[in-house]
Amino acid sequence: MDTSLRDELLKLPIDDRMELAAYLWDSVVDQQSGVELTDAQRTELVRRVRKTEHDPSAGVSWEDLDAELARG
Repeated sequence: MDTSLRDELLKLPIDDRMELAAYLWDSVVDQQSGVELTDAQRTELVRRVRKTEHDPSAGVSWEDLDAELARG
């Protein structure tokens, strides 16, 4: 990425940067069908899912995380 573009984007207000980050993330998710997980990534994902299934209170809800991020 062009560093001058990155520097300009970092000057945006936090709300705009968060909106841009969400937009970019959604664009990655939309194209992820061509991305394969490594064995290590798949193992870690399964571990995290099992941990959450075993103890749902071990994590935080999306709503709580979203609110925390919004507070900055």
